[in-house]
Amino acid sequence: MMLACYFLEKPIEFFENKISVIVIENQKLFRKAICEFIGQSEGKGGSFILSENFEPLEFSKKVAIIPDIFNIDFSSKKILAKINQEICENFSENEKFYKVRILLNEIGYDVISDSDFDLQFSEIEFFENIVKIFDFRINSDEMEFIDKVIEYMKFQRSVFGKEVFVFINLKSCLAEEEIESFYQWAFYNKFKVLLIESFQRDVPLKNENIVIIDRDLCEIY
Repeated sequence: MMLACYFLEKPIEFFENKISVIVIENQKLFRKAICEFIGQSEGKGGSFILSENFEPLEFSKKVAIIPDIFNIDFSSKKILAKINQEICENFSENEKFYKVRILLNEIGYDVISDSDFDLQFSEIEFFENIVKIFDFRINSDEMEFIDKVIEYMKFQRSVFGKEVFVFINLKSCLAEEEIESFYQWAFYNKFKVLLIESFQRDVPLKNENIVIIDRDLCEIY
């Protein structure tokens, strides 16, 4: 799999057991590139081209960008809707649903029949109505910092089919041993990871493929 970037002469290639890193030291280019990455991941137009075996892939379906690992949102409408959809597909034939549906509707009729007011209610017809009552969500409150990142990546790949994960300034937030541990996890689970950094922090780690765009927009490999 390759990612062609308009500001690079050569495309980024994702190899097994390698982490791709783009260091963009030019602030204007860094800002422009991040905005475009986010926009394309949301389905907007852009210049990045993701391909496999030289066949273009739909960027927004395959790429997840994590601009702020301090603000990973497991409760977005998109994620919650997908969780409910998966539950409905897997459990809608459960016989307990039918018993619960009948009981809840009976309670509804009991309430309106005993009320002094002319009430009405919406009968529960579908499994989705009951699922929403439970408010299912991923329990991330007790997760360690990096575990949230990992759980998010696993969910995005398993449920949404994301294959490439782009992080912004990840190395600013993690110690070297944490970065190395994260790399090993990504390698073991065959995740494709791209780091976009605003400057080169230390000596490159092993298993990193780095390209630097300096302040004068020159490429350094």
